[in-house]
Amino acid sequence: MYTWHSLLPDDRRLIEAIARRWYWEHQDNPFDTAYAVALCHANGCQLDLNKLHRFDDMNFVHDLVGIRNNLDYKTGRLRDCFLPRSHKPATQSTRKRGPT
Repeated sequence: MYTWHSLLPDDRRLIEAIARRWYWEHQDNPFDTAYAVALCHANGCQLDLNKLHRFDDMNFVHDLVGIRNNLDYKTGRLRDCFLPRSHKPATQSTRKRGPT
């Protein structure tokens, strides 16, 4: 299962930036947001983190609220057929993992 250190350094930086943006725009806990995005990204639904970070407000909120509301925190998988707009299609999902 996911650990913060299993993510690539660039992915960690982008997740932190996404969480900061969420905090500044919505005054919501950035740690919960970072954890949910990282868990989703590392365990079954890889995200295009650059795309998510650059999204307009409507798409940004759609993805983050959807991830937080549909994430199974025990498995890291999304429930109820939710698919974030920033997901990577299966052909783009090949990436190298950082050290474990």
